Amino acid sequence: MIGASALVGLSAATTQNGGWQPDFANTAWGAIVAALVSATIGIFFKFLADRDLAKRQADLTIKVQDHVLEVQGGQQSKLQTAQAEVQREITRLKATLDNESAAASARRSYEFDARKRLYADVEPLLFQIYEGLEEAHYRVLSLARTDRAGHLRDGDNWLGGRGYYLASTSYKLVLPAAHFRLLQRRMTFFDFGLDPQIDLRYLLLKTYVRSFTDDFDFAKAAGLDYDPNHRDWRKLREGDPARYERQAVLLGTLEKIADKMIVSEGEKQRAMSFGEFEALLNPIEPSIQEAVGLFQGFSPTRKPVLAHLLIAQACLARLILSTYHQGIGSGKLDHELKARVFGDESLISSLDWNGGSEKHIVAAKSYLTERLVNLEKELAIRRSLRPGV
Repeated sequence: MIGASALVGLSAATTQNGGWQPDFANTAWGAIVAALVSATIGIFFKFLADRDLAKRQADLTIKVQDHVLEVQGGQQSKLQTAQAEVQREITRLKATLDNESAAASARRSYEFDARKRLYADVEPLLFQIYEGLEEAHYRVLSLARTDRAGHLRDGDNWLGGRGYYLASTSYKLVLPAAHFRLLQRRMTFFDFGLDPQIDLRYLLLKTYVRSFTDDFDFAKAAGLDYDPNHRDWRKLREGDPARYERQAVLLGTLEKIADKMIVSEGEKQRAMSFGEFEALLNPIEPSIQEAVGLFQGFSPTRKPVLAHLLIAQACLARLILSTYHQGIGSGKLDHELKARVFGDESLISSLDWNGGSEKHIVAAKSYLTERLVNLEKELAIRRSLRPGV
């Protein structure tokens, strides 16, 4: 509303001819015009500002929407890529599992068939090995008993001639070598690792048979002066057989002896019977002569290295025989040797050569402990190469 002072000012704004004309110089009119102009300008600039703000908001909204769409598109692309990668990985894993399953199935089928063949062909031989080792074990006990009775001495040596005791002793003590040779040949056709106990018995029997060639090791373990390779051994052995007479056989010779004791019957092979072995003694076959010659004239004093060897074989035979009655796990051979063999006072007393058993037992324990430690290492390697064992 225009105040009274403004009306007074307006009323005075008249022209000379009586017409009305606003007087802009008048303060009230100037304020009104200025206010109207300022308001108009303000409204105009507010319109411009609102329009610019709306445009900016629209642009920003579009940019935000574009960014959201871009992000969503990128995430969708990444998600699709990830899904595709996961699907490829699932396909790869499925193919791998299918292959592993097929391989495992084939392995089980192979092992099942192989075990059937193994047991059908090797188990009968293992029974023969058991009997052969048992006979060899008791023959050593028989030799110790014979020595204690005084029948392995000069002038009364039951092994001095070519009689039954020499023939049967040679046969029984060498027979495990023939059995091992047969078992060795079956390794070509059978995987002994399929049955850890068969694998263990094979390696123990190998240790037993190879002891026939370890005369220098026994001499060292017993602290004996032994020199069968002396250039004059033939002449020197007459006066000192304990030192200069060879009391073992070479590995090649042992293999020849074992081969000679194997009989072929068509496609099958077996170790010869004592009767068949005895038939080779007259005339004696050269390879068999090596076996018989090893034990001919034997006594602990004449052939002390061989005496130590036989004690070790008797102890090892007892350990192998025990695996048929109760299994032996990996890492326990040394413990089982001490418990089942050297801890058996009855056995140790039965192995007493006419008053000299203690040094023989010490040498046997030293020799066998070292061999079994090496055997354990070999078993560990063999089993590490077999999956699932």
